[in-house]
Amino acid sequence: MKTMKTTRIIALTATLLLAFCLALVGCAQTDYTKNFSGDWKLASVTSDGETTNEDDLAMLEAFGMTVGLTLNDDGTLKFTMLGETIEGTWKAKSATEAEMTIEGGTVVAKLADEKLSMEADGEAMVFVRGTASTSGVDASSAATSSASSISDDTEEPMNETIIDDDLITVNITAKFQDWTGAVGYKFTAVNKSDQDLSLTYLTDSFSVNSKMVDPYLFTSLNVGTSADDRLEFDEDDVASIDELVNVKGTLELCDKNTYDEIRQYPITLS
Repeated sequence: MKTMKTTRIIALTATLLLAFCLALVGCAQTDYTKNFSGDWKLASVTSDGETTNEDDLAMLEAFGMTVGLTLNDDGTLKFTMLGETIEGTWKAKSATEAEMTIEGGTVVAKLADEKLSMEADGEAMVFVRGTASTSGVDASSAATSSASSISDDTEEPMNETIIDDDLITVNITAKFQDWTGAVGYKFTAVNKSDQDLSLTYLTDSFSVNSKMVDPYLFTSLNVGTSADDRLEFDEDDVASIDELVNVKGTLELCDKNTYDEIRQYPITLS
């Protein structure tokens, strides 16, 4: 026969168990979807320790190269980057964390101060609410206009062959300065060999008017193909075409598939 004390213990235990179960049910039913759903646009991106600024992102938007994220209430998402859209799924894990899966990869996004941030492989992106737009600028016409302006004002035609052997021919066709401020040379390269090639430069070999600078150059050339490309310098190193004088350096020809060096070509450009 149960004593009064036993009855009270049973009743108290049952009450606590009921409260605990209700708490569990309550947590399970909490929906944090609304915390995350909607449109987001890129506010910053950090890679290799460098972070983009607002001007960089504004320039991308002006030319239609936007980055945006749409999280739908049904658990689907769309990630738009530079004109391409990738679809995936997502779910809210808590009030401040959501799990996103895109093309088999999963990343956790964290919500704080109305910003959605995510990291992967040492790189980070931060989004704010809003739809990425071109701010009323027609991207194609803007790009055409800028390209035309640069072509008229800051391009000087050239015709100088700097490499011509049994493997490759490289002919400089012009000096240029483009709308980003980059300065350099336009060229045409022809692969005359029986293997896939890549044309690049030897690090720490280039100088412009006796100042050591590294250019940007990486051209792929499959067997029997040609390519129009550019050997360019950052505007912080070479401010204008007028400063592009007494250019010396070494180009490297490599096997495209193994990256093994095949030949080096010291060059000099006026």
